[in-house]
Amino acid sequence: MTFDYKTVGGRIKHYRLSINKTQEELAELADISANHLSALENGRSAGSLDKYYSVAQALGVTVDMLIDNSSDRASGNDYFFSNQLLPLVSSLSVEQRKMLIDFIELLKDYDVDKNNTKRG
Repeated sequence: MTFDYKTVGGRIKHYRLSINKTQEELAELADISANHLSALENGRSAGSLDKYYSVAQALGVTVDMLIDNSSDRASGNDYFFSNQLLPLVSSLSVEQRKMLIDFIELLKDYDVDKNNTKRG
């Protein structure tokens, strides 16, 4: 398997734009230079795993979401997650993410089709 730096760079750019960050803002969050981030986004530089990890953390995604080619074969649900839900969740604060997880756990316990009655 060959590593496609342009594809990975495109994903970095996609996620960066989805959270409305400039290269400079993301670079600061990832503790790398804006020039290095630009080179990563354009596939001109082979970043270290540490750099990809820092960028992924700053984006609120996992490293495999940046580098795994299997995501190119995503299903409709994966598309919804990565293109609609993930950008929204990525823009939340840590506290808001905790609240969202609590809400989802609560939501799982209720059956919407049965007038919001508890499953069981």
